[in-house]
Order: sequence, then structure tokens, then C-alpha cells
Amino acid sequence: MLKAALLILLAFFVSPPLSIASDDKAQHADGNSESSALFYHYKQLAERGESVAQYALGEIYAQGMGVPQNYDEALTWYRKAAEQGHAGAEFMLGRSYAKGFGVSRNKVEAVNWYRKAANQGHPEAQYMVAMMYTLGLVVHRDYVEAIKWHRKAADQGYGKAQLMLGKMYAYGAGVPINYVHAHLWLNLASIAGVKGAADAHELISLSMSSDQFEQAEQLSQAWWARHPEFE
Repeated sequence: MLKAALLILLAFFVSPPLSIASDDKAQHADGNSESSALFYHYKQLAERGESVAQYALGEIYAQGMGVPQNYDEALTWYRKAAEQGHAGAEFMLGRSYAKGFGVSRNKVEAVNWYRKAANQGHPEAQYMVAMMYTLGLVVHRDYVEAIKWHRKAADQGYGKAQLMLGKMYAYGAGVPINYVHAHLWLNLASIAGVKGAADAHELISLSMSSDQFEQAEQLSQAWWARHPEFE
């Protein structure tokens, strides 16, 4: 059911008219028929060079939605889309190299593709680049650079980046220790439901004065005012 729903969602972005026109029929079709029809629809578009369809086809093969799971095929289509600058495909190509899905593990290539996606504003890719700098994986450890990329992802509502940014402010990694900013980001990560964020937020709160709480509240209000899409 979940796979069919994802296919329908992808279809909406690739070809809204088809999605709308087939809505009534889709309600009566079984999941396999629906998946098969969408697969061939994507394949036709992908073979014509449509990057969104190529990315969708990569997702279908990677997750085995209506077809046997095939990482080699997934990688082929991710690469075609990535070479056209599709940020999601660039990210998935980076993940494929990082995890060894359909290709030999290659951390240098992983960072290369993560960075391409990050430069296009892909929040999870920005987080991955940030973690590379945080941990010193492939690149030299650089907390200042890590802070920059964590902030980019955090400002897009990416909870894991918000958690890391909060911790870095709490411990003074790449920035001066600032409990007010730490409280802001840990609170946002906690609201996003990130594991460990609520405990970290509670812990930092124990070290704050009433004035700091007031400043943190002002920062929080300002952040939400700039990002109404997350309310």
C-alpha cells in the first residue's frame, strides 16, 4: 500500500495530467497493476531523457516497487538523472557510493555527489557534507565548515542537522559556546522528533538563566516567523 502511494505521488510530479485522468481507474486497480503501469510510464519518459522520470525509475528499482529490486538498474537511472543535475539523483548516487549499492564503495565519489546535491540545496545532502567535515571523513575535519552546512540543512527543517547544530553550540565546536543558540536548535530538533533531541534540550535547559530562556524564546519566534512552512 505504501509503495503504491509513493508511486502515485511520484506520478503527480512527473505527469500531473496522467495522474488526474487515471484517478478513478486507479481506485479500482490492484497494487501490482498500478505499479506496472506507472513503471512503463516512467520508463518511456526516462528513455526520452526526462530527468525526473529517470530519478523516479531509479527509486522504483532501488525499492523494488512493482519490479524486482535491482541496485544496478537503480544506479544506472540515478546516474542519468544526476548527470542532468537532478539534486535528488545526485544525493542517491552519493548514497550508493557510500553504501556500496550497485557499485563498489567509494567515499571520494560519495562526497563528490553529496556536495553536488548540497550545492543545489538538498537538505539531507547538506547534512551528509556537514557530517563529513564534523567527523573528518575523506575531507579534513573542519568544524567551521561543518557548522555552515549543518545550518543550511537545519534552516530547511532537517531535524538531524538541527540536533548537531545544537550540540555544536553547546560544546563550542566551530563556534563559541552559546546555550541560547543551542537551546533553539535542540528545541527545533525535539519538535521534529529526532532521537535524543528532547534529552539534550532538557539538559541544556538546566544550565540556562531566565534571561537566556527569554533570548531563546525570542530566537525561536523569529525562526518560526521566517519559516511558516514548518508550522
